[in-house]
Amino acid sequence: MLNFEACGLDISDRAVKYVSIIRKKRTFELSKYGEHYLPEGVVNGGIISDKEALIKVLKQVKAEVGVDYSAVSLPEEKGYIVEVQVPAHLPVADIREAVELHLEERVPIEASKAIFDYEKSSLAGSSPDQSVLVISAAERAIADDYHDVLSASGLNPIIFELESQALARAVIREGAQDVSIIVDIGREQSNLSITVGGIVHLASSVNVGGNAITKAIQEDLGMSWEEAKKIKEDVGLLRRGTNKNSFGSVVRVASILRDEIWQRLNYWNGASSDAIKRTPITQVLLCGGNANIPGLAEYLTSDMGLPVALANPWTNIISFEKQIPSMTKRESLKYCTAIGLAIRVAKNND
Repeated sequence: MLNFEACGLDISDRAVKYVSIIRKKRTFELSKYGEHYLPEGVVNGGIISDKEALIKVLKQVKAEVGVDYSAVSLPEEKGYIVEVQVPAHLPVADIREAVELHLEERVPIEASKAIFDYEKSSLAGSSPDQSVLVISAAERAIADDYHDVLSASGLNPIIFELESQALARAVIREGAQDVSIIVDIGREQSNLSITVGGIVHLASSVNVGGNAITKAIQEDLGMSWEEAKKIKEDVGLLRRGTNKNSFGSVVRVASILRDEIWQRLNYWNGASSDAIKRTPITQVLLCGGNANIPGLAEYLTSDMGLPVALANPWTNIISFEKQIPSMTKRESLKYCTAIGLAIRVAKNND
């Protein structure tokens, strides 16, 4: 097989991030990556409000990455991931029809107006005769809007999937059956997902992100935004030096994120109404541009009673013993979604 370059695009309200990965037979290496900020109002809550402005930015990405096709994330806040049980011996040819019948019962989208896919979970159903499927769905109109702007820019989309699914592909080791909470901490919000192996079973967004911490420091200590951001990134939850006064500001916001994680952990470990046999959560993985806040992982570990660690988005394609990506560890946590999307295309190109 000739060398093949795969591109993943992570489009959010604030920026477009891209990663391209070159596949050489059975090895992979990082080729290009970058981020373009979007003017305010171009994308709002995952909805494209100004197609021409987004096309302009995507054409810049196209010029830099130089490929014709891409895998693209759909906004988490506009997607749905739900579990359903179906007869274990249902023929494969009938599964999609069964999923479509369940769809309108579980998500607020008419089946005719939705795009959806499913994966079979390793979790056991309510009886030996039941299998658990995980359905992901989004409104077709939203996907069509993304398709239109990407096609117009020359970055023709060949795959759409939700952000949480791409994240799981990047940071959960293939074949592992651990149950994890992945916490993607962005500027304005955080996405939380629970995965069994590499399959996302539950996903949700909360309006708590790194900017809330910066704002708390700024207001409490009466300093500029840039000064507050530097304290967040350099000191965070560590009590040291002259910046000890910022601890209370940071922990006030971090505790909100902690409580959101707790709610999902308690739900998963205690949920039994649907009779799906759940394996307890064993770890929390942090990623996103604000996952590097000093002391955050340790703070969450002390309260969760579970190991909390920074994710490694290269875990399934690059061994650090053989090569070191040109992207720094801090940067890689910001690009996890784009990396996961690129991995899907690169690994499927057989």
